[in-house]
Amino acid sequence: MTGGHNDRDLNYVYFRDDKQPVDGPEPNKDIERARRFKQPGEQLLWFRDGGQDYVIRDPATLKSSI
Repeated sequence: MTGGHNDRDLNYVYFRDDKQPVDGPEPNKDIERARRFKQPGEQLLWFRDGGQDYVIRDPATLKSSI
């Protein structure tokens, strides 16, 4: 990880499809938290940085970033 973060500061979950998500360092807790933001059929990147939740749904951004 870069930017001085450790696993407790930056966690993520990436949903490529409606099947199994690609998850980050704390899978069970973070998957359930991220699933609250996901709509059926959409890709979604959820991450928490410094205690703040963020969601990226834009397909172009997801394609270029992941």
